[in-house]
Amino acid sequence: MRKLYGESQAVCPVCKNKMILDDLDHAFEGCQDEYYLCMDERCDSSLRVKVRYNKIVKKEYRYNNK
Repeated sequence: MRKLYGESQAVCPVCKNKMILDDLDHAFEGCQDEYYLCMDERCDSSLRVKVRYNKIVKKEYRYNNK
């Protein structure tokens, strides 16, 4: 199991629900992109966490992904 860096911080800024891991793109240890979706299907928000060298370098939220 790979370490998830954004899991504890994955809270939807729109509806304040927890976000769940949808996908994980892994290049090498400590370099990965994590994709989260809001648990509320009406919200349609998502989060992408970019991890480089074991540190979160960017969090990108998207709203209304319809």
